[in-house]
Amino acid sequence: MLLTLALTMALVGCGNPPQLRFGLIAPETGDMEFIGREVTNGAITFADEVNARSGFFSGFTVGIIHYDYSNNPGSILEQVKRLLEQDKVMGLVVYIEDPTILAAVARECNARNVALISLGGAGWQVTEKDFVELGADKATEWKTVVTKALETCGTDPIAYVNTMPRKARLGTELQSYMGERGREFAWQNIGQPGAPDNIQSAVEMRNKGIRTIFVDGSPAEIEPLAYQLALDRYHARFIFLESQDFPEKFAALDLSLFPDALFYSRFSPLATDLGARQFTSGYHGRVGRDPNSFIALGYDGVTMLARAWQVNKATEPGAVKINMTAKTWQLATCKISPGVPQTPPEPTLLTVKKDEQEKWGVALYGSSDEGK
Repeated sequence: MLLTLALTMALVGCGNPPQLRFGLIAPETGDMEFIGREVTNGAITFADEVNARSGFFSGFTVGIIHYDYSNNPGSILEQVKRLLEQDKVMGLVVYIEDPTILAAVARECNARNVALISLGGAGWQVTEKDFVELGADKATEWKTVVTKALETCGTDPIAYVNTMPRKARLGTELQSYMGERGREFAWQNIGQPGAPDNIQSAVEMRNKGIRTIFVDGSPAEIEPLAYQLALDRYHARFIFLESQDFPEKFAALDLSLFPDALFYSRFSPLATDLGARQFTSGYHGRVGRDPNSFIALGYDGVTMLARAWQVNKATEPGAVKINMTAKTWQLATCKISPGVPQTPPEPTLLTVKKDEQEKWGVALYGSSDEGK
């Protein structure tokens, strides 16, 4: 367990400001560390921001008590009970990919009338949604990206390639979406046991006349496919759907294999959406790098809880829960209103040409030190 006071003093001794405590549970180590650590970074960034401005948040400081469940999801319920019973948090943010565990966490929070925010993960699979979801509906978000990208694709057949079995839902959604628009659509899951190898995939794409490939997954696993297509002197445009999450991984790509690729950039200095652009600029100014969607989710989760508390300086967690679901919130990741589907920011698709490889960091992410 870690208690992040982030530039604050503990609530002991005379003259210390009162502190709002919020709980966070995420996989900060283990297989999902790349998500959990960024979610936690985002939450802590909000606390730092508030606590650095004396008296800014109604005279209160913000503390983030965060627990790591690593590769042991079975410990999550114990951590939740500790946060609710011992740490007395005013609200809870979680990143959980198991819908059964998330449903159990929701029951614990509701039994104590404590607000719960689920970030991505398993929220869409839970029937009884007694919590707020942020960032769970990737299918809707990426349909928006795909719609924008289709303007550049002409009428050629399209492929969607992913590298993780858990993305099967998105592939199914996109297949249906393309079918409604009369577009020929191929879907492959590469890099998994039993999947076609890169040569087979390249042959299939050539035979189908596919000229646009939507990519959702690890760049390292996509490069061999691009290399095979390049060997065959077959040109296809790659459109990366995940580039907003880990810009440093995409900066390492051999762009000669992707001469006119499009990169989805939601949190960059060039973002179309004003809120996303402002959040990116502020985060970069404080931390020295641009955020990804997981950082933004962690930041938004705690922001929503804290702003809900601020409505009437709630003294009980139940009031935070009521306030949270009664207002419209404009966040970095979305606009959320009671009873209305979330509205994600307008996506930004950017092209980096082969001869601009050295300018990658400037062109996409605003730092001349990245991508070189």
